[in-house]
Amino acid sequence: SLYNEVTLFETVILDFAGRRKKEYLVRKGHYCELSFSRAKLQSGSIAISAEDNQTLIVFGGLSGIGLEMAEYLSDKSKMQFVLTSRFVFPDRKEWGSILADTSKQNQRIINSIQKIRRIEEKGSYVIVKQVDVNRQQDLIVLQSELADAGIQPKGVIYCAAKGNSGYLLGIDEKNVKTVLEAKTTG
Repeated sequence: SLYNEVTLFETVILDFAGRRKKEYLVRKGHYCELSFSRAKLQSGSIAISAEDNQTLIVFGGLSGIGLEMAEYLSDKSKMQFVLTSRFVFPDRKEWGSILADTSKQNQRIINSIQKIRRIEEKGSYVIVKQVDVNRQQDLIVLQSELADAGIQPKGVIYCAAKGNSGYLLGIDEKNVKTVLEAKTTG
């Protein structure tokens, strides 16, 4: 577990003494200490099922790892993906003009559109939604919209991150913490 339960007394004493070096958060009335440890995975110990016609939600699905996961799974099967991002993504009607823009000011969006098109060329279907996983209301609206459309997701891939763009290996500890915050405390 990422969280080791600590008592309110320990937290208050550490805060009062100014010696608290670890981060704490509250979950269901319990104070929890955030901690990380290395996990050793054996080859083949993680399996992702890709079955025709199933729907997967990919949080953080419009850039980086999320799009790579969707493309990888589209190689295996014809699926439906709900790709989400905190940011507004252009409507499909605008994609042609964005791709035709020679200034390349929107290179990240251009790359995402091109990858979505490659995914769909393989027979999968992509739905794009603006959702901030840290906002419960966004998740409720997404769930309602999918239900209204008769879409029953079979799984979730969580690739959402927050903060600086770039590879984690190339940024300092403070910025790694910012990027991973949505994954660990969201």
